[in-house]
Amino acid sequence: MPAPYTTIASVRNTAAHLAAVSDATLTLIMSDAALEVDGLELIEKYQGELYKEKLTRYLTIHLATLKPQEVVKEKLDVLERTYKSETGLSGLSATVYGQEYERMVKEYTASPDHNKVVFF
Repeated sequence: MPAPYTTIASVRNTAAHLAAVSDATLTLIMSDAALEVDGLELIEKYQGELYKEKLTRYLTIHLATLKPQEVVKEKLDVLERTYKSETGLSGLSATVYGQEYERMVKEYTASPDHNKVVFF
């Protein structure tokens, strides 16, 4: 299991809107985010705990901020779903925290193409 890198207090201090999210939920999301950060090939000068903490914190906040999306179209053969987007943005672009995480990945990794985040 990866190190958590960040804390619930740090997440809440960065994003006050997550006050209603339970500690258990944030802990689980932080673990998922830490797994993603562990999978990044960080440039040597960005391999310190400080950078891993910031990456994990911003990805945690992004994931915790996402709302369940309403399905507006579903196709059964070769399963296809289309979701309603309130902002018109998707993936990491859907939140400012995801955008910052994506910026850091581009800056902190040796090969941004190799470290693409293709979920959420």
